[in-house]
Amino acid sequence: MKKIAIAILFLLLSSSLFAQQSEKFTTKNNFEVSITGTSSLHDWECTVRDFSGYVTVEIVENKVTDVTAFSFGFIAENLESGKSSMDKKMHDAINAKKHPFISFKGNKVSMLSKRQLIFEGTFSINGTTKTLQMPAEFKLGGDHIMLRGKKDILLTDFDIEPPKALLGTITTGNLVTIHYNITLSK
Repeated sequence: MKKIAIAILFLLLSSSLFAQQSEKFTTKNNFEVSITGTSSLHDWECTVRDFSGYVTVEIVENKVTDVTAFSFGFIAENLESGKSSMDKKMHDAINAKKHPFISFKGNKVSMLSKRQLIFEGTFSINGTTKTLQMPAEFKLGGDHIMLRGKKDILLTDFDIEPPKALLGTITTGNLVTIHYNITLSK
């Protein structure tokens, strides 16, 4: 009877060592988020000045087995091109004053491999929210997670009229690409 009790105690202790552990990783200052596109004059890029977010993951034996929640976002007026006239047109087009926050959040992630994920969640911009899938390269490195990827979207899918300048002689393309390279830490 004593041997059975010791065996049960050993099994309980050893299984707790390999139990799933939920960890939350948040953004600090190590991120690059930008949006690129085209116009009838030249290609353009806007960068995000300030960005926040988190990812909650399940870890077993130092390996991520599941992503259970995520949320990323930034203030719309923190999207900048370095050209004040372009920034004003862009902020007007996305209604930055009326809808000041751009976000992507959810709790569904498909793990394609150890290094490839697809985040599925709601993307909100310009007061319009739609389900979107964002692919990402993924790397767990001790106390941090790195995510990198890009996603094409159409402005008109989010009720954004592509901006125009000089009485409509310069037009912005409808297709833009969101680029992200984000490091999150415990």
